Amino acid sequence: MILEPEQTHARCSDCEEELPIERFTVNNRRSHPDGRCRYNQCKSCRWDRHEPRRTANYHQAKEDNPRVWFYNNLRVRFKLTSAQVDDLVIQSSGLCAVCMKPFKNSKKEPHLDHNHKTDAVREFLCSRCNTMLGLIEDIKLLKRGISYLKHHRKP
Repeated sequence: MILEPEQTHARCSDCEEELPIERFTVNNRRSHPDGRCRYNQCKSCRWDRHEPRRTANYHQAKEDNPRVWFYNNLRVRFKLTSAQVDDLVIQSSGLCAVCMKPFKNSKKEPHLDHNHKTDAVREFLCSRCNTMLGLIEDIKLLKRGISYLKHHRKP
């Protein structure tokens, strides 16, 4: 549907409720210069309609080939090219960038470390190091933690 410039509400074609236009997703396939082109269904109805297929496809792809799923997920989530992902994989040599231990053969490793504010990609980490760095993003806090461990080190 294409909204009029002053239009603030629209009727969902599925639930037939009159809702604010913010409850309708912008339709990027039908370009309109000021984003007035929206889907006919509200966000809730669109989610309900597509959720079973989305869930089934997601889990099936993950089970069929976890490495391909992992690779594609990195490309989509962090907006990386295939070459950039290849470079990161080669650079890691199968080792965590922090503890230098090999990654376990699990579905949870490796993790692509990134800055949570800017999404800038760093390197691959094991689960343990990823958790540690995720909890301590502040360098001052990390230095205090190191001092604490040194202070309480057993002789």
